[in-house]
Amino acid sequence: MKRDIRRVSLFYDDVGKLVSFGVVEERLIIGSYGLNIVNMWDALAPYIYKERMLTTRAMVYFEDLAARAKARPMDSVHAQLRLGHCPP
Repeated sequence: MKRDIRRVSLFYDDVGKLVSFGVVEERLIIGSYGLNIVNMWDALAPYIYKERMLTTRAMVYFEDLAARAKARPMDSVHAQLRLGHCPP
Protein backbone atom coordinates (compact mmCIF):
# COMPACT_ATOMS: atom_id res chain seq x y z
CA MET A 1 0.00 0.00 0.00
CA LYS A 2 2.77 2.42 0.89
CA ARG A 3 4.31 1.87 -2.56
CA ASP A 4 1.01 2.79 -4.26
CA ILE A 5 0.73 5.97 -2.20
CA ARG A 6 4.25 6.93 -3.21
CA ARG A 7 3.64 6.17 -6.88
CA VAL A 8 0.48 8.29 -7.05
CA SER A 9 2.10 11.11 -5.08
CA LEU A 10 5.14 11.15 -7.34
CA PHE A 11 2.96 11.24 -10.44
CA TYR A 12 1.04 14.30 -9.24
CA ASP A 13 4.25 15.92 -7.95
CA ASP A 14 5.80 15.53 -11.41
CA VAL A 15 2.70 16.95 -13.09
CA GLY A 16 2.83 19.82 -10.60
CA LYS A 17 6.44 20.52 -11.59
CA LEU A 18 5.43 20.78 -15.23
CA VAL A 19 2.69 23.27 -14.33
CA SER A 20 4.86 25.28 -11.91
CA PHE A 21 7.63 25.72 -14.46
CA GLY A 22 5.21 26.60 -17.26
CA VAL A 23 5.99 23.53 -19.37
CA VAL A 24 2.32 22.52 -19.42
CA GLU A 25 -0.54 24.98 -19.21
CA GLU A 26 -2.39 24.87 -15.89
CA ARG A 27 -5.79 24.83 -17.63
CA LEU A 28 -4.89 21.66 -19.52
CA ILE A 29 -3.99 19.77 -16.36
CA ILE A 30 -6.85 21.08 -14.23
CA GLY A 31 -9.32 20.59 -17.07
CA SER A 32 -8.21 16.98 -17.34
CA TYR A 33 -7.38 15.93 -13.78
CA GLY A 34 -8.76 18.70 -11.54
CA LEU A 35 -11.16 16.75 -9.35
CA ASN A 36 -8.78 13.80 -9.11
CA ILE A 37 -5.93 16.10 -8.04
CA VAL A 38 -8.01 17.54 -5.22
CA ASN A 39 -9.36 14.15 -4.11
CA MET A 40 -5.92 12.52 -4.18
CA TRP A 41 -4.36 15.39 -2.25
CA ASP A 42 -7.09 15.28 0.38
CA ALA A 43 -6.62 11.51 0.75
CA LEU A 44 -2.81 11.51 0.72
CA ALA A 45 -2.00 14.76 2.55
CA PRO A 46 -1.89 13.11 6.00
CA TYR A 47 0.73 10.63 4.75
CA ILE A 48 2.70 13.34 2.99
CA TYR A 49 2.71 15.61 6.04
CA LYS A 50 3.87 12.70 8.20
CA GLU A 51 6.70 12.00 5.76
CA ARG A 52 7.68 15.68 5.90
CA MET A 53 7.98 15.45 9.68
CA LEU A 54 10.27 12.45 9.34
CA THR A 55 12.41 13.46 6.35
CA THR A 56 12.27 16.42 3.96
CA ARG A 57 9.62 18.73 2.59
CA ALA A 58 8.23 16.21 0.11
CA MET A 59 5.61 16.68 -2.60
CA VAL A 60 5.59 20.50 -2.63
CA TYR A 61 4.63 20.57 -6.31
CA PHE A 62 1.73 18.18 -5.70
CA GLU A 63 0.52 20.44 -2.88
CA ASP A 64 0.79 23.52 -5.10
CA LEU A 65 -1.09 21.73 -7.88
CA ALA A 66 -3.86 20.79 -5.44
CA ALA A 67 -4.10 24.40 -4.26
CA ARG A 68 -4.38 25.57 -7.86
CA ALA A 69 -7.05 22.94 -8.62
CA LYS A 70 -9.07 23.96 -5.55
CA ALA A 71 -8.87 27.63 -6.56
CA ARG A 72 -9.82 26.90 -10.18
CA PRO A 73 -12.40 24.11 -10.35
CA MET A 74 -12.43 21.77 -13.32
CA ASP A 75 -15.92 22.92 -14.35
CA SER A 76 -14.76 26.53 -14.61
CA VAL A 77 -11.96 25.48 -16.98
CA HIS A 78 -14.46 23.53 -19.10
CA ALA A 79 -16.83 26.53 -19.19
CA GLN A 80 -14.00 28.87 -20.15
CA LEU A 81 -13.02 26.55 -23.01
CA ARG A 82 -16.67 26.33 -24.11
CA LEU A 83 -16.44 22.61 -24.55
CA GLY A 84 -19.16 21.15 -26.75
CA HIS A 85 -21.75 18.59 -25.75
CA CYS A 86 -22.84 15.58 -27.73
CA PRO A 87 -25.76 13.82 -26.01
CA PRO A 88 -26.51 10.24 -27.09
